[in-house]
Amino acid sequence: MLGNSFMAATLLIIGVLTGWGIPLAVKSERPYGLWGDILASGLSMLTWGLAAWIFVLPALGLTGWVAIIAAIGDSWGLALLVLWLMRRIKS
Repeated sequence: MLGNSFMAATLLIIGVLTGWGIPLAVKSERPYGLWGDILASGLSMLTWGLAAWIFVLPALGLTGWVAIIAAIGDSWGLALLVLWLMRRIKS
């Protein structure tokens, strides 16, 4: 099984790429700038992804690749929601 530090690095890298790439893909304005998007998506992925990886998924009995995909997918969805909310709050 992957260690917590490797999972944290994976979540942070995916969060940074999400903050950078999603606004380009959907052609939206960055209300707080590039660094605001990167910081918001990276932190939301890191906090929720690690919480799910350490506490939620083991309590549900999920292990292996299912747990990896669930932790990344769940936190990626939260990062998208945070980016969407940032645009709704600012406008």
